[in-house]
Amino acid sequence: MATRMDDRLRLVRRNTGLLAAAQVALWGAIGAVAAFGPISIFELTGRESMAAVLFGAYSLAVAAGARISGRFMDRAGRRPGLTAGYVVLGVGGGSAAVSVASGSALGLMVSAVVIGAGAGTALLGRAAVADMYPPDRRGRAVGRFLVAGTIGAVGGPPLAGAVHAVARNGGIGEPLIIPWLLVPALAAVALAFVLSVRPDPRDLAVGGTGPGPRRPIEILGLRPALAAVAAIAAVQVVMVTFMSVVPVVLHSHGAGELTVSIVVGLHLAGMFGLSSVV
Repeated sequence: MATRMDDRLRLVRRNTGLLAAAQVALWGAIGAVAAFGPISIFELTGRESMAAVLFGAYSLAVAAGARISGRFMDRAGRRPGLTAGYVVLGVGGGSAAVSVASGSALGLMVSAVVIGAGAGTALLGRAAVADMYPPDRRGRAVGRFLVAGTIGAVGGPPLAGAVHAVARNGGIGEPLIIPWLLVPALAAVALAFVLSVRPDPRDLAVGGTGPGPRRPIEILGLRPALAAVAAIAAVQVVMVTFMSVVPVVLHSHGAGELTVSIVVGLHLAGMFGLSSVV
C-alpha cells in the first residue's frame, strides 16, 4: 500500500512539473499577444479603439474556449483537451502572423479569437493540477502552479519586444510579424510537455471527477459563488481595459516596443506573482 502511494505521489509530482512547464510557455505566448496585439491592430487600422475591440474579442473567446473544452475534458480526459488547446493556440498565432504580413485587420481579429479559444483551453491546466491533489492541498498546489507560469508571463513580453527590435534593426520589411511567430513556437514547446503527461491527470484525481451534487447554474444560487463571480467580472474589466489601452497609449507617445513589453510583463507579474501566498 505504501509503495502504491509513493508511486502515485511520484506521478503527481511529475505531471505537475510537466504541466507547469507548459504553462510557462503558454504565458510567454499570451504575454507576446498582450504586448503586440493592440499595437498590431492599431498599426493596421490607425484606430486606437480597435485595440479594445481586439482584446475584448480575445477575452470572450478565452471564456468560450474554457467552457466548451471543459465539457470535452470531462468526457475525453485532461490531456486530450489540453493538447487540442495548444494546437489551436499555435494555429491562431500562425494565422495572426500571416494577417499582419498581408495587412489584414479582419484576419488579425479572427486570429485573436482563435488564439483566445486555444488559450482558454490551455489555461485549464490549473484544473488538471487541482484534480490530482486533495482538497486541503489544492489551493496551495494551484498557487504554486500559477507562480511557475509567472516566469513565462514576465519573460514573454520582453522576449517578444527583443525579437521585434532585432527584426527591425535587421531591416525586415514588417518587423511586427516576428513577435507573432513566437506564439506557435511557444505553443509547440508547451504541447511537447503536455504530450509527456502520463497518466491523464483525471486518472489520478482525488475523490473522483464524476458529476457533483450541484450544476454550475445552481451554484450561482449560493451567495459566496455570486460574490466570486462579481469579483472576477470586476477584475476582468480592469484587466482588459489595462491590457488593451496601455500598449497603444505608450506606443502613441513614442515608447519603444521593448518598453511596452516590459510594462505588460510587470502587469502579468502582478497578476500571478503572489498566487502561492494567496
